[in-house]
Amino acid sequence: MVMAGALVIGMLMGVQEGLGDAKFVSATSLAAAFVLFGTLNVVFFVGAWIFGDRAWTAAVEREKLERATDEIRALQQELVDGAIESERMRIARELHDVIAHHVTAMSIQAAAARRLLDKDPARAEASLKDVESSARSAVADLRTMVMTLRANETDDSALPTLADLDELVDGARNDGVHAELDRIGPPPEVSPVVALALYRVAQEALTNVRKHAGPTAKVDVRLRNSGDLVELEVSDDGRASKASVPGTGTGLVGMRERIAAVGGTLDAGPKERGGFLVRVAVPVGGQS
Repeated sequence: MVMAGALVIGMLMGVQEGLGDAKFVSATSLAAAFVLFGTLNVVFFVGAWIFGDRAWTAAVEREKLERATDEIRALQQELVDGAIESERMRIARELHDVIAHHVTAMSIQAAAARRLLDKDPARAEASLKDVESSARSAVADLRTMVMTLRANETDDSALPTLADLDELVDGARNDGVHAELDRIGPPPEVSPVVALALYRVAQEALTNVRKHAGPTAKVDVRLRNSGDLVELEVSDDGRASKASVPGTGTGLVGMRERIAAVGGTLDAGPKERGGFLVRVAVPVGGQS
């Protein structure tokens, strides 16, 4: 309102100044002058309004764009940090599973060789050969894991599969564990990621049996395919002894993280009549 009033006053003053020296001004001339001055002032006023409004709108949009760019950069950094942390966790789980499994086996075999060194040198020598074999397997597994992690495209053929469970259970038997593998139903068709997760759970569970269940423990490994669900159970009847290796709990945490990552569930805990049970269930559909 103030600007409009100033515009009208300015037009009147402009007309008065422009025609002040004229002795006779007709009504038509006065109206034409008023319209001319008014039109010029309106044009300038409207032009200033339009360009100012556009400049203000552009400044607001530029500020919004800069703010959105900052948010995108922050989100991008969060995604990068999350990916790095996820990769660190994946490497840590692989290292734990591979090293813990082989080192535990070598520890048991070396202890057996030490006890039999004077009493039965032949069996002691066999145990030492098992230690050597386990060490070579550990190096081979570590090399495979490192090459898989360094590869641009994951080589699924280098990863353990469910077909390797037989060899895993045989290795436990060689370490003195009374282990049996039972496959129920047809071989499940799962992705390499799911197969690796199930294999690592079985590996970690058997490692825990070696550590905690005692030398006379029996363990049953069951792989069940019910069509839409793949179940893995590792059950032992052992009892922890004073000589058992104390655990840190990271193994169970790693198993749960692996299975949760493929959409499955894991239950683990002591059984009512003694022993320990690890049960895993992974849906067959919608796996990655």
